[in-house]
Amino acid sequence: MMQEFDPRREWVVLKYEMFYNTPDITPYPENIVRRRELLLKAQVILADYQCEKNDFLKAIHKIHYLQIMDEYYNWEKK
Repeated sequence: MMQEFDPRREWVVLKYEMFYNTPDITPYPENIVRRRELLLKAQVILADYQCEKNDFLKAIHKIHYLQIMDEYYNWEKK
């Protein structure tokens, strides 16, 4: 069963991933830096999604956001 896309829930997920799910080692290894860059892109796209008035462009932002988050969560499977 697929849940409906809820931007508020997605902000909670992004906040957790950015501020609480951090590695203990510093400086961060290169692969972790690349994954966290994906989270920054996801934040921008989610903000664009929420500000967009046009339904077609809103759908494009949603698809782009979901693709980035899929890449983030499946990083190790590449």
